[in-house]
Amino acid sequence: MNNLAFLFYCFLLLPVGSFAQHKIPVLEQCTITQLKANSQIIIPVKKQVIPFREKIFVRFEELGEIYNPTFPETRHKISVYNFQQQGAGFLYLSKSLSTYRSSVMIYDTGLHYGVWTDGKCDSLMEYEVTRVGENLEITGKVYSCFYGS
Repeated sequence: MNNLAFLFYCFLLLPVGSFAQHKIPVLEQCTITQLKANSQIIIPVKKQVIPFREKIFVRFEELGEIYNPTFPETRHKISVYNFQQQGAGFLYLSKSLSTYRSSVMIYDTGLHYGVWTDGKCDSLMEYEVTRVGENLEITGKVYSCFYGS
């Protein structure tokens, strides 16, 4: 009976152990500096003005044009890790996948970073979110590691 109790206990802890295996991505200033230095082109992000909400989903068409310009003929996946600058550090916000238009979830105003990859190289997007009246304004730059997929 002891063996059965031991196995039952192990199965109860299995989800906890697997959850602990997921590491939260980290962004450091040296990574930002390196991605900017290694970029082949710098593209300004089209200014977006959207109504303010507590949490909002924003698309950046520039990244779709860079990473997957022949959509829908090709459907290369783009992974993105999103961060918000907080003091000297960076708060991890989310990870998402996209096949064409890259998008992020914004929770607050301030300076944000997205580290984008299609598996070949990493690019950086730096964007500022400011509140102007009842709207959010989003501006920034894409530091792309290549001209197109």
